[in-house]
Amino acid sequence: MALERWLRDLAKLQPDMFDSILVELLSRTDCASIAAVVAGAATAFPFQAGEAILCLLSAREYIALDRARMVADFSPPSQVLGGMLNVSQQQLFRDERNQADKWPSRRDDLEAAVRNLQMTPFAPRVQSRLDELRAALGPVNQQSDADRIWRLALHRMDFRGYRVTAEAETPEVLRKDGFVLMHAEAPDPDIQELLDRTNPPMQKQQQNMGLERASCGSARSRDRGGRGSFGSVGFGRASHHGRLCCSRSLV
Repeated sequence: MALERWLRDLAKLQPDMFDSILVELLSRTDCASIAAVVAGAATAFPFQAGEAILCLLSAREYIALDRARMVADFSPPSQVLGGMLNVSQQQLFRDERNQADKWPSRRDDLEAAVRNLQMTPFAPRVQSRLDELRAALGPVNQQSDADRIWRLALHRMDFRGYRVTAEAETPEVLRKDGFVLMHAEAPDPDIQELLDRTNPPMQKQQQNMGLERASCGSARSRDRGGRGSFGSVGFGRASHHGRLCCSRSLV
């Protein structure tokens, strides 16, 4: 916690040092906890963390785990437990945890950081790396479902696959604030088949567990047509149905 707070302060006070320190942390440790802290800091300040985000993009496990972390952060333990823990000596730690759970970046993940990075001069390098990761999976007919899920994540992260939504479909409140909606193109047929096959059981499980709200961060949220969609994504603001909310000046 102290490390993440220090990194966030560093990004604000000495942004030129931020990225190099993140990369140094990744290169000097094999500890998943340290990598998670780096991922959280990079997600909060993606425009200052290009090299670190490229490093993290190469590890599909980190991308998947951080997406799961994001979904869990919609209902963090500090909100669920509330004031149940009243040991006075732990008050400082609870207050710190409560404050951290309210950071806006907790509602984003590394996928969002990768998309944001494509708004910078890093875009060619990011997109080249995305192409390399796809090619490394080999022929589509030899891929497992786990490979298809990874390709789905790569699809969500690739800004080249997004198109501006018709202005009439953009909510008025967003238009007034200078935002436009962008939507991702449909994934490859084999990925769509996987979503259609796995979405109904997942949705039923979420309903049984009372987790319908968490589905907004799930890779299996539903689109308006009723088919299994390719995930909700966000840029600048949270969005649903595989759409991306962007400032008009960035499009």
